[in-house]
Amino acid sequence: MLSREGLEDLTNRYSFTIMLTASIPRGGVRKCSGAIIAPRLILTAAHCVCVGGKPTRGQSEAPTISKSMTCAESATVTTAIYDSSQGVLENLLGGQYEDHAGKVHPHPDFKLLSDNETAATSADLATIVLDQPVSSAFHPVRLALDEPSPGESVTVVGYGQDETSGLTLGVRRFGRAKITSTSQEGGFLETHGLVALSSNGGTSCLHEHGQEIALMGLTSGYAGERPAFTSVYHYRDWLLAELQQANPLELKGSRP
Repeated sequence: MLSREGLEDLTNRYSFTIMLTASIPRGGVRKCSGAIIAPRLILTAAHCVCVGGKPTRGQSEAPTISKSMTCAESATVTTAIYDSSQGVLENLLGGQYEDHAGKVHPHPDFKLLSDNETAATSADLATIVLDQPVSSAFHPVRLALDEPSPGESVTVVGYGQDETSGLTLGVRRFGRAKITSTSQEGGFLETHGLVALSSNGGTSCLHEHGQEIALMGLTSGYAGERPAFTSVYHYRDWLLAELQQANPLELKGSRP
């Protein structure tokens, strides 16, 4: 998610960005961001919907991959349309918000560290298959067809978190960041100016060229001091299977 310093998306350019709420058994309630990639399919960070097991007695205190995880079975996705003629407060109180229920599908290779609830080691992605599609007012974001590159500028979009109260705010925010380095699964970001990233995750990392927007990745947990993201291109085969399952007729004979 974005901190409160991000700029508000009151023109609805990034209306495919959603707010997600998941209640995880023994893990409490998590609020994160995500993206609509098909009318019935949402992509978010897996650590937003799963929690790792705590180290057992006698286990080394050094960070290790959690041998047990608990994930939410379902989640609530909140979409929002704002009135650009109104201010932030008016849209918080009177924006067009709709809730959609769906089933949680974490990536089968997702892993967490046992001593950290949000530090993912691999495949930090999950889909939410909605019971009913979002309205036609929301256009799914296209998945990137290329790997991210170091030095590339991206737009980051998510729902804000008030750093004083810790409460999640109901207005989308966006800003710019630069990819400082990449790995096989994603890379690391350096934020610019008025935008900062919190550790909740699921914030969309977008490549923009004119009116064309493509989803390059989603923010995951932090690696030391640096915010990291997971590349959708690296996991395109899994995403294709999820899209096919959620929208079998629309994707017949096509690839993202």
